[in-house]
Amino acid sequence: MIANEREIEVEALAAFRTVEQLAQNLDIGILGLVIILGVTLAIFITRSIINPLKNLSDTVEALGAGDLDAHAQILDTTEIGQLALNFNAMAGRLNQTVSSLTLATEVGRTIAQERDLDILLKSAADLIQDLFDLYYTQIYLLNPVGRRLVLRAGTGAVGGQLLIQRHSLPVDLASLNGTAAVEKRAVIVEDTESSTIHRANPLLPDTRSEMVVPLLVGDQVVGVLDMQSKIAGALSKDNLSAYEALSGQPAVAIQNVELLNETQSARAELEAQSRRLTREGWDDFLNAFERGERVGFTYDLENMTSYMKPITGKTDEHTLVKVIPVLNEPVGILKFEGLVTITASETALVDTIARQVGQQVENLRLLAQAEDAVRRLTREGWEKQLEAQSEAETGFSYDLNKITPLSASANGGDSDVRPTKHNLEILGEKIGEISVSGPDNTSKEIKEFLSTIGDQLATRVENLRLFEETERGQIELERRARQLAAVAEVSTASSRELEVETMLKTVVKLTQRQFDLYHAHIFTFDSETEKLNIVACGWLEGDENEGTHETSSISLDQEQSLVARAARTKQAVIVNDVKNEPGWRPNPLLPDTASEMAVPLVVGDEMIGVLDVQSERVEAFTEEDANIQLTLASQVATTMQNARSFALAQSQAEREATLNVISQKIQTATSVEAVLQIAARELGNALNAPMTIAQLSLKNQD
Repeated sequence: MIANEREIEVEALAAFRTVEQLAQNLDIGILGLVIILGVTLAIFITRSIINPLKNLSDTVEALGAGDLDAHAQILDTTEIGQLALNFNAMAGRLNQTVSSLTLATEVGRTIAQERDLDILLKSAADLIQDLFDLYYTQIYLLNPVGRRLVLRAGTGAVGGQLLIQRHSLPVDLASLNGTAAVEKRAVIVEDTESSTIHRANPLLPDTRSEMVVPLLVGDQVVGVLDMQSKIAGALSKDNLSAYEALSGQPAVAIQNVELLNETQSARAELEAQSRRLTREGWDDFLNAFERGERVGFTYDLENMTSYMKPITGKTDEHTLVKVIPVLNEPVGILKFEGLVTITASETALVDTIARQVGQQVENLRLLAQAEDAVRRLTREGWEKQLEAQSEAETGFSYDLNKITPLSASANGGDSDVRPTKHNLEILGEKIGEISVSGPDNTSKEIKEFLSTIGDQLATRVENLRLFEETERGQIELERRARQLAAVAEVSTASSRELEVETMLKTVVKLTQRQFDLYHAHIFTFDSETEKLNIVACGWLEGDENEGTHETSSISLDQEQSLVARAARTKQAVIVNDVKNEPGWRPNPLLPDTASEMAVPLVVGDEMIGVLDVQSERVEAFTEEDANIQLTLASQVATTMQNARSFALAQSQAEREATLNVISQKIQTATSVEAVLQIAARELGNALNAPMTIAQLSLKNQD
């Protein structure tokens, strides 16, 4: 073996020397040719690899730039060519997915405009069928108990026929639609002829592929979307993601419509309840024992007389009739007879005054009810007081010698002398009496003396009773009285100013002063920008910012803002310790704010703005404060609306001047009768109507 190895070594060495000799003898030209061939071969190999890669890279860049139709060229059948082929397939699927998502967005945008659920579902089914070139499309919704899928929309004649039949399916695994609803997932049949779960519908004989996608809102199934095609494989797992995105559009639209319907239903119920309460309030008011079922007056350009007959609503070319509304509930009628002409301007004037009459008489009715409530509370208070002191003396007599409890006084006396009595009254409620018996007890001086002493005595004992009920209760009562007076003062001041900005400045200043607040400001709502803009500020007296007004704005959707929250909810918002309120944003100009309350300015259902008040005391505001501020806000909002209406109609200067005069006279009236008389007289003169009737009544009106 060693010898063989040596022989091989010798032969290899000889061969190497031979090759070395040949290399030395090679011609220089041949060597150059070899070099050229090598370079050429290198260039060829480089191009065969680099060019396909560059082509693929360019295609990727085009696709990334948004050219979904870009495809790579297939230059060979190598691994690079196969890569380009796979890339083109991927780009094709991406293009199809993007196109489907675009169509889904179009479906969502179209059906989002519809507010009727049946029309929305029908539009969605038709649109999906047309955009995706389907054979048939239908939508089922769960019934209220969630046990059946009820067909609510279907395309073409088949859909119409099934709807007439009130077609429905149980929510179980016996059907594609039921399975999709139970399992909350899409169910796909790519080829109906080879499927074991597909059930043929004789009304749809050409169905070759079908996909059912659940309509989900969060994790809750509201229905299913059923799509069918004439082409096998047209509906498959490859395009499932696009159709799942598509199903989300009608699902959200359905939820939005249902929420809107619930909101509208709740609002209608609230309005109906408000009208009912208003009518009941007026029914009680007009049925009170001190007034008749009607309160009305007629004016003939000279004389004002009472008018208690029923008024008919019949009109002709010389008669104008307008109802007097309170919260859209008619409580009376304005009627003008014998008019020569009835112009649009005159009709508008009467309509505006009718609303103002309604507002003012409603305010007076509420005030009368408040006074009745105060009297009732006084009576109940004294009943409780006397009940609590059942064992104590509640009366005394004096016989020029000594004071004796009534329980111990001798009955009788001089039976021929009748005592002179004077009732002790508080707010019209009798709480006792004082009497004098003697030979000259009927003299005028005695009667005047009893009246003076009796009034003073009644006031004194009432004050003592209130004090005994607790000093805190007395303070609270006085505070509420001041607040109600402040509301009246602010409302009166605001109603006299027709320039909105000036009126709002007056309102916030008076609000801050009369309610002893740290700060007050008013925002107005801009519906176009969805922002609340501050327009007037009421500062502490002597504050360096007094007389100035901020210019900041708050977005309606700002979560941390109390003002925005009050505007969104249209309800009062109270925070009695702002330092511990999460997300509350302090105003550097108001460092001492401790409590804050925001109340919306609303007219009907229209958001006008927000009144925001602040106190430097913790726990400064109660629900009663909110009610009082809401009353004030309602007055301010109504005044703002009236002022804006006045500004828009300023071109009709003469009519508006007349309206202003009549409005002021109505607002200064202190009784329902005075309001009606003013309305009849002033409108009769303004319209030159031979006969004007203003009446409040809930009965026998046509």
